[in-house]
Amino acid sequence: MMTIKNFQWQKHSKFQIPAIREIFGQMWRYYDNYLESTEDIPYWSTEMALVGNLAMAAAQLKKYPAALEFFNEKAKRKRLKRADLWLGLDQNDLGLIVEAKRDWISLRLKEQSISQHVMYYLKEADDYLDDLRTMASWGASLFFAQVYITKRAMSLDYPASVKGMIKECEAVAKYPRNNISFLAYYFLEDKQEVEKRWSDHYKCSYPGIVTFGRIWRA
Repeated sequence: MMTIKNFQWQKHSKFQIPAIREIFGQMWRYYDNYLESTEDIPYWSTEMALVGNLAMAAAQLKKYPAALEFFNEKAKRKRLKRADLWLGLDQNDLGLIVEAKRDWISLRLKEQSISQHVMYYLKEADDYLDDLRTMASWGASLFFAQVYITKRAMSLDYPASVKGMIKECEAVAKYPRNNISFLAYYFLEDKQEVEKRWSDHYKCSYPGIVTFGRIWRA
């Protein structure tokens, strides 16, 4: 199985948490093993499934306890709000809470359109986490951009399309005004592997996923 995968901290980022990079690395290894054993793909499902992949990766590392749909039992609210994920980092802090959003984006989408998606969904996650800052020492807003390609576009130069998408995403992440802390991506490199994984319902395939992350300190 040939894949293109990477995790990049942005130089302008004020906060970096080594555990996040380690967890994404473990999730990429899980994806490698998953794709070797099935025709299905592990990264095209719901937002909760994607956050669950992070929790699973943390559990496999045996260093970072995780809780999905986590809420603070001591919260004094009529309506309790909960984070998608809580991760324990070490004994000296209250851990990390994560709020994630997801949406499909075309493999041929350009920088401006990608940026609009990223800013919209990260703002949604940021706004939700504003009320939960007392629950943890750290917070992370994530946008999972699930990439699709149509059968018609598949007739074009697939490797060039993937490289173009990565370049566009890197451009979005590098501008300090976007406040992106990290960029992580995972793509199938082999066109034949991609063509095995069509969704007949949508007439598309899903060659990869890009995650934009924004970290804040409570």
